Amino acid sequence: MTLPTDLAAFLTMLLRGGQLVAQSLLLGGSAFLLALVDPLAPALRTGGPGLRESCRRWTGRAGLLLAVVATLDLVINIVTLTESLDLPLDAAIGADFIAWTGLAVVGGAGAWLVLRTAGGVWTAPLLGGSLALVMLASLMSSHAAARLDQRSVTMAADLLHQLGAGVWLGGIPFLLLALRKVTARSDKARIGMRFSRIAIGALACLAIGGAVMAICYGGSWAAVIGTAYGAMMATKLALLGLLLLLGLNNLLATHGVTRDPLLVRLERFAELEIGIGVAVFFLAASLASSPPAIDQARDAAALASFGEIVARLTPHLPRLIGPPHDHISIPGDTDLLAYQSNDADKAWSEVNHHWAGLFLLALSGLAIAERSGRASWARHWPLLFLLLAVMLFFRSDPESWPLGPLPFWQRFLDPETLQHRLVMLLLVPFGLFEWAVRTGRLAASWAPKVFPVLCAVGGTLLLAHTHSLTDVKQSTLTLITHLPIGVLGIVAGWARWLELRGDGGAVAAMRTPLALAGWIWPICFTLIGLLLLDYRET
Repeated sequence: MTLPTDLAAFLTMLLRGGQLVAQSLLLGGSAFLLALVDPLAPALRTGGPGLRESCRRWTGRAGLLLAVVATLDLVINIVTLTESLDLPLDAAIGADFIAWTGLAVVGGAGAWLVLRTAGGVWTAPLLGGSLALVMLASLMSSHAAARLDQRSVTMAADLLHQLGAGVWLGGIPFLLLALRKVTARSDKARIGMRFSRIAIGALACLAIGGAVMAICYGGSWAAVIGTAYGAMMATKLALLGLLLLLGLNNLLATHGVTRDPLLVRLERFAELEIGIGVAVFFLAASLASSPPAIDQARDAAALASFGEIVARLTPHLPRLIGPPHDHISIPGDTDLLAYQSNDADKAWSEVNHHWAGLFLLALSGLAIAERSGRASWARHWPLLFLLLAVMLFFRSDPESWPLGPLPFWQRFLDPETLQHRLVMLLLVPFGLFEWAVRTGRLAASWAPKVFPVLCAVGGTLLLAHTHSLTDVKQSTLTLITHLPIGVLGIVAGWARWLELRGDGGAVAAMRTPLALAGWIWPICFTLIGLLLLDYRET
């Protein structure tokens, strides 16, 4: 069966997100190894040689991961070109973006081989050559390379932006690795202080590059406000702002890293930076798949005005009763009442979202009641996720079984349906694991972490959520309603993670963050419920 173009585009966007994560780890690990570990290792009292070897090994694995993910992207794109566009294999392989993806494979694999085999003075130049290939491939696959005007400016800005993001966010896992490898407090302080200086420089590069690209790609306030690109860019800035707050906390903690409470706080907040950073990279991949706002602004009718956005987000009474199922349009249906059926489709979707909002409000209310310590019976709130999953199973895709005539598995080829079913699938372990943990039925140390990880994954997927709408303006307005839900899901997941990773509140420096985190995540679910109740497609 030929892979549908929309599904192929969605899969390649996810793989692009994976490439950005792997590229960041490769850049961050390389910078950490060459700029921090190699200069400091001889002076470290503990763990110097072992730290160098661990950094080499994990940086090499990041390169291998990049090569693997880029290879999968390569295969999907070649299959799409040969089957969907009926191009011969040699023509497909000769496409520019295929060549650049292949270069990323070579660069990632080259970095892995260098770090496995090379030593001494040859490591830095050989690794630098591999990184140059990776960055060249990434830049030539970006919006900057496709510009007809200001191309050199946007490419330089993109390079700064990617390098800054990679060295800063990609270096944080290696900072955690180093802090756990060395045992002397003075060594931890040296590593923390040196990394903070590296991170500040990387952050400056990221900010300068991002500001230039925002100006070049934004064009005007109307374009930024009224396009999907502008909405995603604003969401990315919000997540980066959250990362900056966490990074500032860690910067302050590095000045007292010889004290155990601050060291614990540094490690726990660094874990949050890693998780939110992954979401930022997947959002960046989604941005790369959308035309810049300045290009979309050429069609003024496709821009959503500020008034239209306000009207879409203005609260209204939820719709809890939908149209009859026989009013739903079926793909390929030649019904003459297509316009009426389209309205019915939107109404059906709104009802689903509004009922989901009621479920979220109910379970978040119970979670808050349990958190207050006055309603132990409310600990069964995760079971509502199972009821929500059952509702979505029957109603999220009315065109296919069990309600519609289309085969259940056939609809997996539609990216919108696939994303809905992935979210629905996440709800089952969401509920089961958290319920088993809260009722004492599952005592394994890893079990409580399933809920926050899946929550963050679901939020990240929602940032990349697409709707099969041909109306560009309506697609933008719908996206604007999804992005804050995705951000709240990510914040909720990592707030719960912080609550779980707080060492039981025994460390004084963690008591306030833990208390806040324990309230933040159920409040996020409440806000998600309210947003779902206000969801509209008309």
